[in-house]
Amino acid sequence: MSPFINEKCKKEGNGRTYKKKDGFAPIFAYIGQEGYLLGVEFRRGEQHCQKGTPDFLRMLIRTARQITDAPLLFRLDSGNDAAENVGIFMEECYRGNNVHFIFKRNDRGRVDYYAFLEEVRNVCPDVVIPREGKMVFTGQTFRDVTYKVPNPTPERPERQSKKTVGIRTIYQIAERTIDKHGQHLLPPSLEADIYYCNIGLPDSRIIELYHEHGTMEQYHSEIKTNMGCELLPSGKFAVNSMILHLVQIAYNVLRLIEQKSLSWWNTVKTKRPVQRRRLSTVIKNVICAPALIKTHARKVLADLGKSNIWAGNIMWLARTLAPMRATRL
Repeated sequence: MSPFINEKCKKEGNGRTYKKKDGFAPIFAYIGQEGYLLGVEFRRGEQHCQKGTPDFLRMLIRTARQITDAPLLFRLDSGNDAAENVGIFMEECYRGNNVHFIFKRNDRGRVDYYAFLEEVRNVCPDVVIPREGKMVFTGQTFRDVTYKVPNPTPERPERQSKKTVGIRTIYQIAERTIDKHGQHLLPPSLEADIYYCNIGLPDSRIIELYHEHGTMEQYHSEIKTNMGCELLPSGKFAVNSMILHLVQIAYNVLRLIEQKSLSWWNTVKTKRPVQRRRLSTVIKNVICAPALIKTHARKVLADLGKSNIWAGNIMWLARTLAPMRATRL
C-alpha cells in the first residue's frame, strides 16, 4: 500500500490515511525482478490495508498463473499479518500450486520480546557479536495458525471449517547492552523482527528476501512523481479508479521500454554497467525526445540530431517494438 496524498479537496473517497494526511490508499502488486505492475486496487483513504486484501490476493494468484507456471513468492508487510492470508497461501499449496509467502509479524504491542529472547537464547543456532555490547540472535521456531476453510454443503453453502497448521517463524533479535556511543544500557535494548514463511531456505536468506522487497518503494515513487499520478484529476471515486488502472497499462509499457533499452545499452561502453533506469529517464530521453520531422522521397523522416546519445537506442527500440503491419487481404 502506498497512499496518494490529496489534501484540501473534496474528492469522493478522500480520507485520513495512516500517514496522518488526507488522501487515498491504493494497493499495488509487482511481479518479477523488473518490477512490472501485476495488479492494482484503488481504495479509500481510511480503509485498512487488510480489508479486501484476501480477494485481492486470490485475483493476483489467478493473474500470475496466466503469465507463468514458475513458483510464486508473495512478500507482504506487517499490516497484512492475518490468519486469513495464511489460509489462502496454504490452501494453494495443498492444491499443488507452488505458492510461497513471507510477511512480517505484527506484534500489535502484545509480545514480550524479553521473555521471547530468554526462550531462544540457549537454543539459537546463529549468534553474532558485531561489536562489544551487541548480540544478534537469528533462528527459527514454529507457530500454530488457525484459519477458516470454506466447506460448503447443499444445506449450508456458507459453512466454514477451521484448520490449524504450523508456520515456520524466523526471528532476528538484536540485544544491546552498550549503545554505539559507549553508553551502558540498563535494561538492555531489544530490536526484534519476526517473519512468517513456508520456504525451506536458510534463515538469513529469508530475511534478505523480505528486505529486498523494499525496492517496490522506488516503483511507488515512479508512479507518483515521475508519472505524476498522485494528484488524481476527478472528483468521482469510480473515475479515479479507472484512471489508476490505465496508469497500470502505461506503467508496464514504460517498464517494457526501459527493460528493452538496457539490452542496447549493454552493447555500449559505459563507465559502469547499467542495470536499471527510472521511468523519468525513459520519459525524458525516449518518449519526449526532440526531433525534426522532414519529408523526403515520399517518406516522413525524424531527425534526432547527431549529438543525441539516445538516438541509436531510440532507433533500436523503434525496430524492436514496432507493431506488425496488418496483412492486406
